[in-house]
Amino acid sequence: MHTTRPLFVVIAGVGVLHLCNDVMQVAVPSLMPVLRETHALSYTSLGWVLFALNATSAMLQPVLGFWSDRHPKRWLLPMAMALSVSGIVLLSIASTVGHMLVCAVLIGCGSALFHPEASKYVYTAAGARRGLAQSLYQVGGNGGTALGPLLTMSLFLPFGQRSVLAVAGLGVLAWGIAAHVTARYSALVVARTRAPVVVAAVHVQRRTVVIGLAVLAWLMIVRSTYFMGVTQYYQYYIVQTYGVSLRDAQLPLLLFGIVGVIGTLIGGVWADRFGAKNVIIWSFAGVAPIALMLPYVPYVWIVPALVWIGFVLMLGFSIVVVYAQQLLPQHIATASGLIVGFAFGMGALAAAMLGIVIDHSGLLPVMIACSVFPLLGLVALFLPSVGVDKR
Repeated sequence: MHTTRPLFVVIAGVGVLHLCNDVMQVAVPSLMPVLRETHALSYTSLGWVLFALNATSAMLQPVLGFWSDRHPKRWLLPMAMALSVSGIVLLSIASTVGHMLVCAVLIGCGSALFHPEASKYVYTAAGARRGLAQSLYQVGGNGGTALGPLLTMSLFLPFGQRSVLAVAGLGVLAWGIAAHVTARYSALVVARTRAPVVVAAVHVQRRTVVIGLAVLAWLMIVRSTYFMGVTQYYQYYIVQTYGVSLRDAQLPLLLFGIVGVIGTLIGGVWADRFGAKNVIIWSFAGVAPIALMLPYVPYVWIVPALVWIGFVLMLGFSIVVVYAQQLLPQHIATASGLIVGFAFGMGALAAAMLGIVIDHSGLLPVMIACSVFPLLGLVALFLPSVGVDKR
């Protein structure tokens, strides 16, 4: 087995698992319109449920990533699927905010266990094509997230809260896939241990690591806040401002997610060619002017605007993980856990804070404030050059 070639069987398998994991995770916010109507929840209550989901994942991912780097276990991916399935099953009968919080925590635990371990699988299987491999893996996740509006529109709104059990069925299937992928990955590790390649030691200066991680942290704050504003609350802004139904408001968000999948894939190819730093900068620079206009555009321009934003913003979505892995090449799961975990944490905080502000000040001021965040992402210009960026 050639040790520098990507093993796409493992990458594809983990990508499918990522889709299943993120479908289970996105089922929580996608069910929110139903839960809000059925149980008379406020935006603040919705925000706290989303906070529990994302904060649990955020706090646990770096810890589990660090532990996984030192104590690899074959049962981690199947266990992640089992935790998420249990949360989904309980969500189908949850009737109070407290019950919903417990469900969100279980699903968050499953997600926290999944992401750093899955990123390690992808990194090992990628060979020399890490940008492409990470994007193929992330396409699964973005594809799962993109299905959120479709779940709301076609399953949850017509059939109610119990219909979320269909998502649990997908999770059971994912558990079986996880067991198979783990076996293939274990064989890959054994093969590459027996036939090692000589690779020059990679050393990144401490100053570069500190600056790089600090800028990435800021970018995660910016992107997570904007992404949460668009995907979780913009649908209510469309209903209020343009007078359409909640079901019709899902279509722009569905298209936003679909083109985001395409952007993620293209971003990975470009990162291998032009460097992760450049793609990250392009993703924020291309979104900023359209994002500033989004709260004011006529209804007919909502879809074109969100299609552009979804595609360009997602060019750099998975590449921040590649960049972090270049900063910490000896700690792959830790790097993934830090970046993805921090992104989840910022998403959790944004969901809670945006919900509180909307209840007190309304949707329009929040949408205007969110529109500025991509512009703040141009701090990416200060990312140190590493890997391909140095060429």
